[in-house]
Amino acid sequence: MVVAYKVTISPTAKNSLKNIVKYIREFSPQGAENVRKTILRKIKSLSKNPQKYPIESALSEINGEFRFAKEWNYKIIFEIYGNKVDVLVIIHSKKDLSSIIQEII
Repeated sequence: MVVAYKVTISPTAKNSLKNIVKYIREFSPQGAENVRKTILRKIKSLSKNPQKYPIESALSEINGEFRFAKEWNYKIIFEIYGNKVDVLVIIHSKKDLSSIIQEII
């Protein structure tokens, strides 16, 4: 039997996605909408087997099980606890996570 996880999106992650879409919209309105839909679809998919995604090594010093799902050049950073998945932030994959740790914990 497959356990369904309850996925929540933090205000920080919502704001991250909003800023990503806003930035892309300057160059391509349709591209921005595609990015938004695809990232939201990936987030929704976390309700099934979120453990299949790798552990985020940049957050290994913090208590918790932090993982990431990648979509294009973006990382969806999330934490699993019990039967819940909390999406913490969405960042460009080249961005240094240490600079935003305080925002996501």
